[in-house]
Amino acid sequence: MKRVLIDDYSDQLKKTKNNNHYSSKFHTIYDSDKNILYEGEMEDDKRHGIGVCHNIKLKTSNTNIVNYVTTKGIFINNQIKYGFIYDLNNFLIYHGSFKNNIPNGSGCLRIILKINNKDKYYYFKGNIKNFNPNGLGIICDSQNKKIHDVNFKENNICKIIKTYTENDDINNANILLSLSNYSK
Repeated sequence: MKRVLIDDYSDQLKKTKNNNHYSSKFHTIYDSDKNILYEGEMEDDKRHGIGVCHNIKLKTSNTNIVNYVTTKGIFINNQIKYGFIYDLNNFLIYHGSFKNNIPNGSGCLRIILKINNKDKYYYFKGNIKNFNPNGLGIICDSQNKKIHDVNFKENNICKIIKTYTENDDINNANILLSLSNYSK
C-alpha cells in the first residue's frame, strides 16, 4: 500500500503574510474557515523549526482513500525533516526521518498484516522508503513486543529472519539477572 502526503499550505502562507497576521517567529496559519493548518516556527515565510501541521491529506495510491492526519516535527526550509504522523484518533502512524516531506530513512511505521484472515496493526521499525517498509527491520506489536526480524522488499515481507517467543523474553531477563549478580 503506497501512501502519499499531500501538502496544500503554500497559498495560505502567502495570504497570512499579506494580511499581516504574524509578527514573531511562532505563527498560526488558518484556512478560510478559521481551522488551524499550521502552528509553529517560521522563517522567511516558510515553516522552519518546530511545528505542527493539521489536516494533512494522506492518500493511499492503491485505493485512493484520503484520510486526514497531523504531522509534528522539525521543519527546515518548508520541509519536515524528522517528526511524527498521527491519525485523527491520535494513533501513531509514523515517526522518524523524512525526505521531500515523505517518510524516508530510519523510522517506525504502523503497518497492517493479515494473520488468520484478519487485519491486525503492527509497527515496523527499520528502514522506510517512500512511506513503506524497505529492507531489514523488526515487527513489534502495539505494546512494543518484538514479533519478527524481517526483510521487506517492495512493501512485502520477503523473508522472516527470526521469530520471537515468550521464552526469548524470559531467557533475556535471566541473562541480565545473572550478569547483574556477576558484577557484584
